[in-house]
Amino acid sequence: MCPGFVLVDPRPINDLILGEAHPGSTPTVEFEIFIYRDQITGNWWLELGMNHTQIGYWPSSIFSGGLKDLATYVEWGGETYSPPGQVGPPMGSGLLLRGDSRYDAYCRVLTTINEAHIQEDAKNTEKVSIDIDFYQVQDHGFIRSFRHVMTYGGPGPR
Repeated sequence: MCPGFVLVDPRPINDLILGEAHPGSTPTVEFEIFIYRDQITGNWWLELGMNHTQIGYWPSSIFSGGLKDLATYVEWGGETYSPPGQVGPPMGSGLLLRGDSRYDAYCRVLTTINEAHIQEDAKNTEKVSIDIDFYQVQDHGFIRSFRHVMTYGGPGPR
Protein backbone atom coordinates (compact mmCIF):
# COMPACT_ATOMS: atom_id res chain seq x y z
CA MET A 1 0.00 0.00 0.00
CA CYS A 2 3.09 2.25 -0.14
CA PRO A 3 3.23 4.11 -3.47
CA GLY A 4 6.28 3.02 -5.47
CA PHE A 5 7.15 0.04 -3.24
CA VAL A 6 8.35 -2.98 -5.25
CA LEU A 7 7.33 -6.26 -3.60
CA VAL A 8 9.81 -9.07 -4.30
CA ASP A 9 8.67 -11.73 -1.79
CA PRO A 10 5.22 -11.55 -0.15
CA ARG A 11 5.51 -14.91 1.66
CA PRO A 12 6.95 -13.59 4.95
CA ILE A 13 4.26 -10.91 5.14
CA ASN A 14 1.50 -13.41 4.34
CA ASP A 15 2.80 -15.68 7.11
CA LEU A 16 3.11 -12.81 9.61
CA ILE A 17 -0.21 -13.06 11.42
CA LEU A 18 -0.16 -11.51 14.86
CA GLY A 19 -3.12 -12.89 16.73
CA GLU A 20 -4.86 -11.20 19.59
CA ALA A 21 -2.81 -11.46 22.76
CA HIS A 22 -3.72 -10.66 26.33
CA PRO A 23 -0.94 -8.53 27.83
CA GLY A 24 0.99 -10.21 30.62
CA SER A 25 -0.53 -13.66 30.03
CA THR A 26 1.09 -14.75 26.76
CA PRO A 27 4.71 -14.90 25.59
CA THR A 28 6.06 -11.74 23.99
CA VAL A 29 6.09 -11.82 20.19
CA GLU A 30 9.05 -10.17 18.48
CA PHE A 31 10.06 -9.82 14.87
CA GLU A 32 13.00 -8.00 13.33
CA ILE A 33 12.61 -5.25 10.75
CA PHE A 34 15.48 -3.78 8.73
CA ILE A 35 15.34 -0.85 6.32
CA TYR A 36 18.54 0.21 4.64
CA ARG A 37 19.84 1.92 1.53
CA ASP A 38 21.74 -0.25 -0.93
CA GLN A 39 25.06 1.49 -1.60
CA ILE A 40 25.15 0.44 -5.27
CA THR A 41 21.55 0.90 -6.48
CA GLY A 42 20.41 3.53 -3.97
CA ASN A 43 17.20 1.53 -3.40
CA TRP A 44 15.78 1.41 0.14
CA TRP A 45 15.25 -2.25 1.12
CA LEU A 46 12.79 -3.71 3.63
CA GLU A 47 13.93 -6.97 5.24
CA LEU A 48 12.24 -9.07 7.93
CA GLY A 49 13.51 -11.60 10.43
CA MET A 50 16.81 -12.93 11.67
CA ASN A 51 17.63 -14.19 8.17
CA HIS A 52 17.08 -10.72 6.68
CA THR A 53 14.51 -11.94 4.16
CA GLN A 54 14.11 -9.28 1.47
CA ILE A 55 10.45 -8.28 1.18
CA GLY A 56 10.85 -5.45 -1.30
CA TYR A 57 12.27 -2.00 -1.84
CA TRP A 58 11.51 1.62 -2.53
CA PRO A 59 13.38 2.55 -5.74
CA SER A 60 15.80 5.46 -5.46
CA SER A 61 13.99 7.04 -8.40
CA ILE A 62 10.94 7.91 -6.26
CA PHE A 63 13.03 10.03 -3.88
CA SER A 64 14.46 13.49 -4.31
CA GLY A 65 16.78 15.68 -2.29
CA GLY A 66 18.69 14.17 0.64
CA LEU A 67 16.60 11.00 0.90
CA LYS A 68 17.83 9.98 -2.55
CA ASP A 69 21.26 9.50 -0.94
CA LEU A 70 20.80 9.41 2.84
CA ALA A 71 17.91 9.56 5.30
CA THR A 72 17.84 12.57 7.59
CA TYR A 73 15.68 10.99 10.32
CA VAL A 74 14.16 7.66 11.35
CA GLU A 75 10.92 6.93 13.22
CA TRP A 76 10.20 3.92 15.45
CA GLY A 77 7.03 3.05 17.32
CA GLY A 78 3.33 2.71 16.84
CA GLU A 79 0.82 4.64 14.85
CA THR A 80 -2.96 4.58 14.73
CA TYR A 81 -5.49 5.80 12.22
CA SER A 82 -9.22 6.17 12.15
CA PRO A 83 -11.36 7.84 9.50
CA PRO A 84 -12.71 11.29 10.41
CA GLY A 85 -15.59 11.06 12.85
CA GLN A 86 -14.61 7.61 14.17
CA VAL A 87 -13.00 6.79 17.52
CA GLY A 88 -9.25 6.11 17.41
CA PRO A 89 -8.17 2.49 17.91
CA PRO A 90 -5.87 1.15 20.63
CA MET A 91 -2.13 1.03 20.01
CA GLY A 92 0.42 -1.56 21.15
CA SER A 93 -1.11 -3.66 23.93
CA GLY A 94 -4.03 -1.25 24.24
CA LEU A 95 -2.82 -0.24 27.70
CA LEU A 96 -1.09 2.90 28.95
CA LEU A 97 2.58 2.21 29.65
CA ARG A 98 3.43 0.10 32.69
CA GLY A 99 7.23 -0.08 32.36
CA ASP A 100 7.07 -3.86 31.83
CA SER A 101 7.91 -5.50 28.48
CA ARG A 102 5.23 -8.15 29.12
CA TYR A 103 2.61 -5.39 28.78
CA ASP A 104 4.18 -2.55 26.81
CA ALA A 105 4.74 -2.69 23.06
CA TYR A 106 8.36 -1.88 22.34
CA CYS A 107 11.04 -1.39 19.73
CA ARG A 108 14.51 -2.43 20.77
CA VAL A 109 18.01 -2.44 19.33
CA LEU A 110 17.24 0.90 17.67
CA THR A 111 20.10 1.44 15.28
CA THR A 112 20.98 3.39 12.16
CA ILE A 113 23.65 2.87 9.52
CA ASN A 114 25.98 5.84 9.14
CA GLU A 115 27.58 7.25 5.97
CA ALA A 116 30.43 4.71 6.27
CA HIS A 117 27.79 1.93 6.26
CA ILE A 118 28.51 1.07 9.91
CA GLN A 119 25.64 0.21 12.26
CA GLU A 120 25.42 2.35 15.38
CA ASP A 121 22.95 2.81 18.23
CA ALA A 122 20.36 5.55 17.69
CA LYS A 123 21.17 8.84 19.36
CA ASN A 124 19.69 12.34 19.59
CA THR A 125 16.21 10.80 19.73
CA GLU A 126 12.98 12.66 20.42
CA LYS A 127 9.67 11.25 21.59
CA VAL A 128 6.39 12.37 20.10
CA SER A 129 2.86 11.59 21.23
CA ILE A 130 -0.01 13.62 19.86
CA ASP A 131 -2.53 12.77 22.59
CA ILE A 132 -0.85 11.70 25.84
CA ASP A 133 -4.19 11.00 27.52
CA PHE A 134 -4.78 8.08 25.14
CA TYR A 135 -1.36 7.18 23.67
CA GLN A 136 2.04 7.22 25.36
CA VAL A 137 5.62 6.80 24.26
CA GLN A 138 8.77 6.52 26.35
CA ASP A 139 12.39 6.56 25.16
CA HIS A 140 14.38 4.53 27.69
CA GLY A 141 17.74 4.97 26.00
CA PHE A 142 20.31 2.19 26.32
CA ILE A 143 19.27 -0.82 28.45
CA ARG A 144 21.72 -3.76 28.33
CA SER A 145 20.42 -6.59 26.12
CA PHE A 146 17.62 -4.41 24.68
CA ARG A 147 20.23 -1.79 23.70
CA HIS A 148 18.37 1.41 22.76
CA VAL A 149 14.70 0.78 23.54
CA MET A 150 11.44 2.71 23.38
CA THR A 151 7.96 1.67 24.49
CA TYR A 152 4.55 2.78 23.27
CA GLY A 153 0.86 2.04 23.70
CA GLY A 154 -2.52 3.21 24.79
CA PRO A 155 -6.23 2.46 24.74
CA GLY A 156 -7.21 5.25 22.36
CA PRO A 157 -10.18 7.53 22.99
CA ARG A 158 -13.25 5.77 24.37
